Parts: sequence; C-alpha cells; structure tokens
Amino acid sequence: PTGPMHVGHGLGLVIGDMICSLLEYYGYEVTREYYINDYGVQVDNLVESLKINVKKILGEEVDLEEQYKGEYVKEMAQDFVSGGSGDLKTFALNWCLSDIRKTLQDLGVNFNSWVSEESLHQNDSLNKLIEKLKKDDLVYENEGALWLRTTKYGDEKDRVVVKNDGMPSYFASDLLYSKHKSSRGYEKIITILGADHHGYVQRYVASFGVAGFKGEVIVKLAQIVSFLRSGEKVRMSKRAGNFFTLQDLIDEVGRDACRVMFISKKMDTPIEFDIDKAKEKKLDNPIFYMQYAYARICSLLKKVPEEGCCEVISSEEDKRLIKKLSEFREAIKKSAEELEPHKLFIYATELSSLFHSFYNSEKIMNLEPKAKVSKIAIAKSVKRCLEEVFKIFKISALEEM
Repeated sequence: PTGPMHVGHGLGLVIGDMICSLLEYYGYEVTREYYINDYGVQVDNLVESLKINVKKILGEEVDLEEQYKGEYVKEMAQDFVSGGSGDLKTFALNWCLSDIRKTLQDLGVNFNSWVSEESLHQNDSLNKLIEKLKKDDLVYENEGALWLRTTKYGDEKDRVVVKNDGMPSYFASDLLYSKHKSSRGYEKIITILGADHHGYVQRYVASFGVAGFKGEVIVKLAQIVSFLRSGEKVRMSKRAGNFFTLQDLIDEVGRDACRVMFISKKMDTPIEFDIDKAKEKKLDNPIFYMQYAYARICSLLKKVPEEGCCEVISSEEDKRLIKKLSEFREAIKKSAEELEPHKLFIYATELSSLFHSFYNSEKIMNLEPKAKVSKIAIAKSVKRCLEEVFKIFKISALEEM
C-alpha cells in the first residue's frame, strides 16, 4: 500500500471477486484475502517520501528527492502535520489502507481476510521455517546464500531464500505466505497475478509444495489493461505522480461499468478500456445494453396482466430466445468450472441481444391475449436470468432507464 489503487489493479480485483461469486453460487465456502505488502524497500521509500514532504511543510531544508511524487503524498504529509500521531510508517500505511478500503467498497469488492506481510516475519518465523526445511533436506547453502530446493516441486531452478548478506530474499515472504495459507485447510488456492509475473508462476506454485500444501494451486494471469480517453491512451506513473486512480475511474464511469468492462474479454487478452464508451447510454456499451434489456422487461410487466393461457410458441425470435434461456445453467456452470467470468458476460450479452430482437419484432401490447401471455412468460424468464447474472456480477438491476 504505497498509495491509492492504480486503475490497472481493477482487472485482477474484479475478476477475482467474480470468480469468488461464481464459486459461492455453487456452494463453495470462499475466502477473499487481501495481502498487504507492508514489508520491504517500497514501503521504506514511501515513508522517506512522506518524511521529506513533512519537512517541507515545516519549512525545513531538504536536499533529498522523494521516491513517490504524487499529490497524495503531499496530502498525506499535510494530514500528518495537521494532527497525525505515531511513527511515520504506521501513519503512512494506515492512511493508504483507509484510501484502499474506500475504493474497494465503492467497487463492490469485500475482502473477508487481510494478511500483513510484515506480520509473517514476526517471532523469528523465517528462521524457524528454514531450520525445519533443513531437516527435510529442502534448504542448502551455496556461495554464502541459503537456497530452497524448489526444483523438487516443478520449478526450473532452485531459489534463494536468504541472500549472502543475510537478508531475506523477496521469495522468502512468498514462502512464509504460502506456509500461512497451507495451514488453514483450503482445498484450492487461486491466485491472480499480473501478466508481468508470468515468469514467477513456477516458483510460486513450488512454494506451496515446499510448504506441504496437498490441495490444488491455480494461478490466473491478468493481462495488461490500457485506458483510452478521446481516443488517446491515458499514460500513468505512480512514482512520477501522474496517474489515474481506480477511485477516479469509479467516480467517473460508475461501479457497474467498471465491473462489466473489466470482464468483457478473456483475462489473458489485453483489454482497452474506453472511458468515454463506458459512460455512453448507447447499445454498443455492454453494461447499458444488458441493463436496458432488464428495464424494458420491467416496463412491460407493469403494463400487462400475468393471467391467462399461453398459445404455442411459433416465431423464430421466440424460439431463439427460449433456446438461449435453456443454456443458462450450463453457462454459469462452465464459467465457474473454468474460472472464466467473461464466459458468463458473453452469455448475458447474447441473451440481451436476443431479447431486444424479440421485443422489437412485434408490439407485444397489440397481440391477442394468448399470444401476449406467451410473450410475457418468456420475458419473465429472461428477467430471472438477468437478475441472477447481475447478482453474480454485483451490478444494478435497473427497473427504469
């Protein structure tokens, strides 16, 4: 937590949350866990940047350049000077986490477990784990460093766990976290990493083998997301201070658009998030398209009584829509089994498209009573399906638009 959440964090957050919702739909007990990276050089750099800005506000001479230059660091420093207490590190982490929690809430992502990286290193836990692994012949010394036999668990080479200067490697924290997760009785552990971590997957999975985990470890890679505004890419750098936060995006386009646009393609496919399109009330905007279908149904049901006998379904629009409705359960099942929320998104957009064709094919209000009741029965089925999809997606079911 070295600052506000970057818009690029949104993809993994939304996909992970929807995977959880799909698994919960089928009865799994799911833990959504946020891993707080509050240990290491990046946090030290944030604290140093905060210290420099505090000194500037107090009018002290500063000859160092801060690592993080965003306006949020200046705001954080002002808050500290205006009434902050405690050490700078605790203040900085709490300030950032408070901002992150607000963004998560606005995005509809609710973590029910938070684990601090720093807490994993307490009570000499790394040395205790290394001593145990030495007894199991999983740790050895080479050129002054301690190495972990990750090749025994499918990694391409063994990994350093303690460097030759005696400091823990970056991988040491991952090992401690894998041990922490492995001890809690899970059957599956699903981790979403950025595409830039593709070379890290083997060692990450191997860490669970070393930790003694007997379940299944699944790693999903989320591709790069680029953001467009007026046809131009939005360029960002957190350290330079010119970045577009996830909170900015939510405030501008809304939670529903954020969540749907992030799952509009397969997660291993690069996504172009068009900010302008996400705000448009047009049928080529997928969130508008689905919600408009639902609103149309609600409007129709308010006008037409539900009583009466149905006639035999005959039109091609009716048949195509009924066939798509029959695929609903299979669409959710496939999405859940393959951990691919975009497949349910594709189904929902196809269902919405078929409903719009069905709705536009003839004026339902002008039909004979039996034909009208048949159409209403189909529309109600579409409504129920969309309601379930919207619940999984955590987007609004709008009755009016």
